[in-house]
Amino acid sequence: MTIQMHKKVKITVLRTEYYQELAEQYAISNLGKCPFHQKGQVLYSDGINPVSKTEWMWNLTHQAHALGIPVFIKEDLLPIMGEAQMVQEFPPAFYRVLEEQKTWQK
Repeated sequence: MTIQMHKKVKITVLRTEYYQELAEQYAISNLGKCPFHQKGQVLYSDGINPVSKTEWMWNLTHQAHALGIPVFIKEDLLPIMGEAQMVQEFPPAFYRVLEEQKTWQK
């Protein structure tokens, strides 16, 4: 049984922070603060609205691309993203594995 809540949640950005040492360890240096949110910005989410899910997915996609990270959106998100906006990328290592597998004897 699935219970769906239809209450909106108000999210207020209190501050944006940037941690240089974490960015250098896990991302790229001199990346900077998140360009998508500003202090005082108010966002509303009901967790169901396809528009907010689409914006959220694009936000994550843009952040990943800024870091050079491939994005693969699963097919079950097709109703939210739409055919034209689907992103299905693989890391280069994935293609190397596929090429190696082609050489295996069956």
